[in-house]
Amino acid sequence: ITSMHMDRQNRLWIGHGARCLSLFDPGTRSLRTTEIPPPLPTPRVREHITFIDEDADGVLWLSTFRGLVRFDPRVGEPEPIMLHIPPGEPGHASVFHIRGIVDEDTALVFGTWSEGIFRMRKSDGTLRLLWPDAGHVPTMVDHLVTNMCRLPDGMIMVATIDQGLLQLDPRSGVVSHFDRSLREQDSRRSEPLFAGCYRLLALPEALVMG
Repeated sequence: ITSMHMDRQNRLWIGHGARCLSLFDPGTRSLRTTEIPPPLPTPRVREHITFIDEDADGVLWLSTFRGLVRFDPRVGEPEPIMLHIPPGEPGHASVFHIRGIVDEDTALVFGTWSEGIFRMRKSDGTLRLLWPDAGHVPTMVDHLVTNMCRLPDGMIMVATIDQGLLQLDPRSGVVSHFDRSLREQDSRRSEPLFAGCYRLLALPEALVMG
């Protein structure tokens, strides 16, 4: 099992194995499975769902090792999203190893493994890089986003392996370190409050970190 999500109708969705999204039926303890082809060419051992998010319309957004898939349970057919960055904008070297998603009505904000945080327009898959700056070159050993969640006040918290806990203001698009003693350039060499975290869970009055 690589990901799980309880939807607004209290149905449990499970990402597992290669290309599998399953709806769990607690009455029969059985799974109804849909194949989710990867949106971009992906090694077979990496063809799994890394994160599941649900928007206000009940649509599931599935992050994968390379790319994003839209899945409407009412239709039952996966829809690969053709992600693209406008000419002249940063981020063209990205393969979109997506590790966390937050819904914003007409847009999604998602984090990636070493490539940054992007805002995506749902209507056509157009992307804008929010973090880090335009000069960032993905190395796969830094800027490693692992999870994201929204707090009750609307702020978005971002878990990373090497940058500690980040805070994203969705109104301004500004990303900052939750631990203000950290700096992007030397976070690995400092002695931070959080060297890194992997999973986040937002509760009404607290944020749980793993």
